[in-house]
Amino acid sequence: MRLCFFSAAALFLLCFLLPAAVAEERFYEFVVQETLVKRLCNTQKIITVNGQFPGPTIEVYDGDTVAIRAVNMARYNVTLHWHGLRQLRNGWADGPEFVTQCPIRPGGSYTYRFAIQGQEGTLWWHAHSSWLRATVHGALLIRPRPGVPYPFPKPHSEFPIILAEWWRRDPIAVLRQSMITGAPPNVSDAILINGQPGDFLECSAQVPDLVKPTKATFGLEKSIPTVVYSIGRRDERCIVLFRCLQRDKMKRQRFSRLLTMHAVAVTETSIIPVAAGETTLLRIINAAMNTELFVSLAGHKMTVVAADAMYTKPFETTVVLLGPGQTTDVLVTAHAAPGRYYLAARAYASAQGVPFDNTTATAIFQYKGGAGCPTTAGGAGAAGAVAGAGVGAGAAGGAGAVAGAGAGTFNGSLGRSKYSGGNPGRAGPAPMLPYLPAYNDTNTATAFSNSIRSPAPVKVPGPVTQEVLTTVGFGLFNCMPGPFCQGPNNTRFGASMNNVSFQLPNTVSLLQAHYHHIPGVFTDDFPPMPPVFFDFTSQNVPRALWQPVKGTKLYRVRYGAVVQIVFQDTGIFAAEEHPMHIHGYHFYVLATGFGNYDPVRDAHKFNLVDPPSRNTIGVPVGGWAVVRFVADNPGVWLVHCHIDAHLTGGLGMALLVEDGETELEATMAPPLDLPLCAL
Repeated sequence: MRLCFFSAAALFLLCFLLPAAVAEERFYEFVVQETLVKRLCNTQKIITVNGQFPGPTIEVYDGDTVAIRAVNMARYNVTLHWHGLRQLRNGWADGPEFVTQCPIRPGGSYTYRFAIQGQEGTLWWHAHSSWLRATVHGALLIRPRPGVPYPFPKPHSEFPIILAEWWRRDPIAVLRQSMITGAPPNVSDAILINGQPGDFLECSAQVPDLVKPTKATFGLEKSIPTVVYSIGRRDERCIVLFRCLQRDKMKRQRFSRLLTMHAVAVTETSIIPVAAGETTLLRIINAAMNTELFVSLAGHKMTVVAADAMYTKPFETTVVLLGPGQTTDVLVTAHAAPGRYYLAARAYASAQGVPFDNTTATAIFQYKGGAGCPTTAGGAGAAGAVAGAGVGAGAAGGAGAVAGAGAGTFNGSLGRSKYSGGNPGRAGPAPMLPYLPAYNDTNTATAFSNSIRSPAPVKVPGPVTQEVLTTVGFGLFNCMPGPFCQGPNNTRFGASMNNVSFQLPNTVSLLQAHYHHIPGVFTDDFPPMPPVFFDFTSQNVPRALWQPVKGTKLYRVRYGAVVQIVFQDTGIFAAEEHPMHIHGYHFYVLATGFGNYDPVRDAHKFNLVDPPSRNTIGVPVGGWAVVRFVADNPGVWLVHCHIDAHLTGGLGMALLVEDGETELEATMAPPLDLPLCAL
């Protein structure tokens, strides 16, 4: 008997490829539930969607409308966010808890309805309530409209690569401990690629037994589009769509029982099967909670073709940097000697003296028919390649390798690895290791980020009619020494923008308060300038400036205004790169730099020809970033650091974009099933 891996997503895609070519309304059901999984030798309960980790992959076309019914069968409140979707006039579907909606409480449900309008590429979805997104996340892939090609050569296959972090404890418990003590939260215990740590951490290269889920998952087989199932013995493997089911009645019966039980089979190190000479599109997503990540592939160069679901000028690189929330699409041609090659991810830790997860996650880029173990399916949720997706045209000409890439080594001792030569139990030679930059290699991080450009000249909006210069950084709250004051020097850890540590309401969402004119929930006096100007990036900022003020302050924006935001890092406690995300908008990144921003000195650095369009931008450590956009999406939109330890400390604010003059320039009415807020 052989072990067969079944991907319901692959079956669905194969059976319904023709209907998918027409823009339509697509319906999903997401059941948020507890699921038992085994990682790092421990079996523990985590919160998942449909029992999958990572969660289901959503595949749609530009022009589609989408309805996703979220059913909360877990013990925590939850909301879902569709990271990078514009959600034009429809903040009710955006998802951040107490910003655009109240949470879906245990036993409740809410249907997120939205349209895909003028967007294509790699985005992702995740929980936006407490720290649930540590395990509640998945890929959101938007394909071009039927008949519209990719602006690069057609890939033979595609794979989502989801990077994440893993704690040996419930992430909610990690957060609660931090909120009680005032100390920064504990760092994660492992970096993951597609839900797996890879070959270099304990118990991570084995094939565990099936893990049965809770009773809440029974009878949900119709809502499980992308679970990977395994049947048979561990020592033999094969990828199957229909064949294993067709040739063995007993396997069909066992598969049916597994589907009904919604059992989750945890596979070993994620494997990406490729054929010699073919090109694969890797859709890389950084879903990590608190860690920016370098990614490299041994023996191959990568051609960057998109970032944050926006196409870029193609350029070659040996290393990719992604902050939490960012996505990058790369083309890889299998031109090396047939064999196995590690795809590896490790931290870029820009803050000096701040603890970070120093493990290295690996997946395997494996040539079909090459030396080593049989090919198994990699992928996040979709569990395999989407062969022939899209029709490409044009050439992906490179712009030269990123400076400094590959200058480091493969993390020296591989973090907390106990192995040094791959999985000892896997047949065949160990995969080749890639080179990765040192954990604090800011030069390589900067060179990669600065290489991203729009594919053609763009019309940068201007002149600027509203401008914000805001600091982004840490702060410390003074408190009485004791068990609730365990931050640095007997303080409580915090963070702020322009010295305001953002506080969410807890009885009604900001968008509801704005739409229904409910007083007393927020004020619209977020300061457009720092209250005090000082040497922002100095390592000796006066202690009198370290304590922020708590508040729920929004910044009011006129509809149609050309908005420019300057994000300025500070040296309070420690300078660090901050991946800043603006909900409801893409924006042009005009310039980045180090030190204190000077509007006169730095204006000549602005790229007004082909700046990249992003939804999340890394503000350089000890530096600044300038972004610009047109305020054409009314509503309340969260602006925050996508490192969750910083967001929960208060590093956020919200834009209140006023309605325009017509109905099509106004926020839509709230849906009837919008979750009610607790009184």
